[in-house]
Amino acid sequence: EFHGRTMLVRGTISKGET
Repeated sequence: EFHGRTMLVRGTISKGET
C-alpha cells in the first residue's frame, strides 16, 4: 500500500514539476 501510494504521488509530482 505504501509503495503504491508513493509511486502514485511521485508520478503526480513528476508531471506537475515537469
